[in-house]
Amino acid sequence: MLAVNPGSQDGGIGRLLLQSAEEHARQLICDKINITVIEDRTELIAWYQRRGYVITGKKFPFPVEYHKYGKPLKEIILIEMENNLK
Repeated sequence: MLAVNPGSQDGGIGRLLLQSAEEHARQLICDKINITVIEDRTELIAWYQRRGYVITGKKFPFPVEYHKYGKPLKEIILIEMENNLK
């Protein structure tokens, strides 16, 4: 999971973390990165799209068994996004 404290957002930290992860993947000779994003987070989806990620069309239910803080009030859907690293 990649997350930046809301009070520290808009300072370029997320962009730097993502660039670092992408560079690490390139060093491991990966040619693409697949991520999942909560479907309702349209602003976050747009943020990834501005960085070259595209929606693949695949969707997954959020794994409820990993909810440390209880069951969500509504179903959470994750969408897959992908970026070619070439």
